[in-house]
Amino acid sequence: MGIALAIGTISVFNSYRAQAMDATTEKEAEIVQAEIENAIFQLERANSGNTEVVLPSDIGGSDYSVSLYEGVRIGLNYRTIESNFTGLNQEYSFRGTADGGTVKIYKNQDEFVLRPG
Repeated sequence: MGIALAIGTISVFNSYRAQAMDATTEKEAEIVQAEIENAIFQLERANSGNTEVVLPSDIGGSDYSVSLYEGVRIGLNYRTIESNFTGLNQEYSFRGTADGGTVKIYKNQDEFVLRPG
C-alpha cells in the first residue's frame, strides 16, 4: 500500500512539474517572439538597416532555433511555436534562421533577413 501511494505521489508530482515546465517554455518563447517582432517594427520605419537582438541562449533549458517567415517560428526539440506578423504597413518577404542567442536582423527595402549574431 505504501509503495502504491509513493508511486502515485511521484506520478502526480511529475505531471505537475511537466505542466509547469510547458508553461515556462511557452512564456519564454513568447518573449523571444516579442523581441524579434519589436525589432522588425522598429526597422520597418527605415528603408534599410540592421539591428542586433540579444535573445536567451535556451528556452525552458533546451536549445532552440528562431526563423522568420510571415511571422516568427521558434523550433524546440519537441515542438514548434509560431506567430504571425500583424500591423506591418506593407507586405515584406522574410527569411533566415539562427540558433538561440544574439541574432541580427537586416532590412533591405521590402525584405527582412535573420542571421546569427
